[in-house]
Amino acid sequence: MQQPTQPRVNVNPNDLTDIVCPDCGDLNFKQVVRMKKLSALLSPDGQEQVISIPIFICNECGGVPEEFANQLQGGTQ
Repeated sequence: MQQPTQPRVNVNPNDLTDIVCPDCGDLNFKQVVRMKKLSALLSPDGQEQVISIPIFICNECGGVPEEFANQLQGGTQ
């Protein structure tokens, strides 16, 4: 049985809204990893765990745009 195909949408990158660093105005970001410890009390297996959370920071000043910082604080951890 053949699965339905998703319609293709042609999007011009020049028509998209840029995400700008609120601290320095730069447009370039890099992905880094923030590390968190999960207590053994909260861990499903009863062992302390290290959780890695990917986040984007400004390539120029290291600032974190609010829309990315909210992911860390808002529970998408």
